[in-house]
Amino acid sequence: VSTQSTGTDISLPAVQGLAAQGTPCRAKLFIVGTPSLPEEQVLNDVFCRFSSLIDIKLLPGTSYGYIRFGMPESAEAAVMVMNNGTIQGNVIKLSQQEEPGSENKRARPSF
Repeated sequence: VSTQSTGTDISLPAVQGLAAQGTPCRAKLFIVGTPSLPEEQVLNDVFCRFSSLIDIKLLPGTSYGYIRFGMPESAEAAVMVMNNGTIQGNVIKLSQQEEPGSENKRARPSF
């Protein structure tokens, strides 16, 4: 797959469609771009290649946002391939975020 169309320094898998509408979020990534993030359309093109992409939310006026996937395996693959990679001259850092109600959530004491 050509890296020219996405502006990455990494060989990416083929494009896979977005997750079906209504797909529950099973994994969420926090994304930071240095010095900034590419446009949302470019990020969609890159991250849809890892399957089950639900959406990408960029926080206006910042260089960070969130990427939601329908399958944890998709998020894990995206982190393995794209963390510390470059998209259009911007270094991308990814970290997994816990979703509310996830199995990893710490139990809160009940009173």
